[in-house]
Amino acid sequence: MMSLLSTHVILHFHRRVHYHGNTNTNTNNNNINTSNDSIDNNLEAGDKLSAETVSQAVSHTNDDNNEAEKWGMKSIGGISTGFITLAIVSILLSMVIYLAGVIVNSFEVTSTRGAVSESTSYSITSIGLEIPKAYIDSTHIGTRFIQAMWFFLGVVIPLWCSFLFLILYTVPLSKVWMERIFNMAEIAFAWSCAEVLLLSTIFAVLQMPIFGDGLVENDCTACFIITTRILPEFAILCVGTALNVTVNVWLYRKAHSVIYHKV
Repeated sequence: MMSLLSTHVILHFHRRVHYHGNTNTNTNNNNINTSNDSIDNNLEAGDKLSAETVSQAVSHTNDDNNEAEKWGMKSIGGISTGFITLAIVSILLSMVIYLAGVIVNSFEVTSTRGAVSESTSYSITSIGLEIPKAYIDSTHIGTRFIQAMWFFLGVVIPLWCSFLFLILYTVPLSKVWMERIFNMAEIAFAWSCAEVLLLSTIFAVLQMPIFGDGLVENDCTACFIITTRILPEFAILCVGTALNVTVNVWLYRKAHSVIYHKV
């Protein structure tokens, strides 16, 4: 967590210096020069400009500029309607499939004790709900923290990242808000654990039988056996995760080139 937080801070200042440092200075200088030229011209023409008149003119100009900046990704980047449509469809499709993969049971655990065999299917959601039962005190703050982070990083953040990109590409925004939404989406993508959750699920299914055998003494390996298998429904989680990561990376790179190329 500290590594991610420090990376966000460093990246913020890098962009502030690399993309906004010279631009802000040049813009301010141009504004000052323009204002000075305008005042000099008016004075030469014999106009008596009051401080209030100048303030109102500058305020009116800033309002016009703020309104003009509300272009959105399509206008500022010259993005076609077809690209926007493809982006929206991809985002919604990835969100729906990923959410379905989180809910559907994707692997099965079978425990055999003598002649008694019991099979239980799990999904990402059911695992999260069962976390408190893995500890003696189900209300322990550490257990609840793990459960909250499980759903937050594995379910909420991946969907939230896609939702932010949906806003960025569909809602007309000013340049300032475009950068803010983009930065929030970037942070959400960094904290997203969709692909981590997918890989950890695969390795957990492979390791559970080995872990179960290790809990049983060598002379009693036949009295308690754990077997696991990945269900066909696991493909939904795989497709949803792949779409979620791929679409977000694609839209992230496009948004970065559009927003910061125009700075």
